[in-house]
Amino acid sequence: MTTTRRATQFPELARLCSVLDMTQSRRPGRPSKGERADIKVRIPAERRDKLFAYAELVGRPVTDLAAEQLVPWIDALDLEQARSGGAQQSLSIDRRTA
Repeated sequence: MTTTRRATQFPELARLCSVLDMTQSRRPGRPSKGERADIKVRIPAERRDKLFAYAELVGRPVTDLAAEQLVPWIDALDLEQARSGGAQQSLSIDRRTA
């Protein structure tokens, strides 16, 4: 560990003025979750407050909690069915009254 010039002139400040030697290795950070994209969702304010309170209680980021619920729903989407109109609700027509 190296110290600054001021710390050598005032030994009582050595602990406060010390800096890390640049050759020391740093601790590794959190592992990557891969490439991410941001989306914005508007929800009712009272639900937002409840979500943030829950996230604080369990010690998890709100974005992680929301992604855990949203990603499986996205994975289950059938794009081909939606393109063909199969995802739309069909209305039954009573031929007798039509």
